[in-house]
Amino acid sequence: STRENITEIAVVREYLLAGRFHRALTFGLDVPSLLFADPLGRDCSPGPSYAGNDDASRREGHSDEDAILEYRLLSPEATLINECELDYNRVLAARIAKLTLPKSEIDSSIVRTMLVEMLA
Repeated sequence: STRENITEIAVVREYLLAGRFHRALTFGLDVPSLLFADPLGRDCSPGPSYAGNDDASRREGHSDEDAILEYRLLSPEATLINECELDYNRVLAARIAKLTLPKSEIDSSIVRTMLVEMLA
């Protein structure tokens, strides 16, 4: 029996396809576009730190699509997951503020926004 070398990004791709990631990681993210629109980075090329796959990685079955996805999600320049998590936290913070504070204290949109940002 041969053992396949399964990469972290291959698991991430499967979880994205199955919709099994926690909502905080994909909140507001257009997952189909992330996975299927320009998967090889031809129209929207990756940034300068993108190294891509070397020949050894390709021989091991690691696709260029996985390398692009890994760059878009997990590179030091990538902010998609952080932005999704922050938006999710803002929604939760707004709900918590609405449930726990009297309406008179968060009646002002400025106060409400400040509170939500501090909680998020």
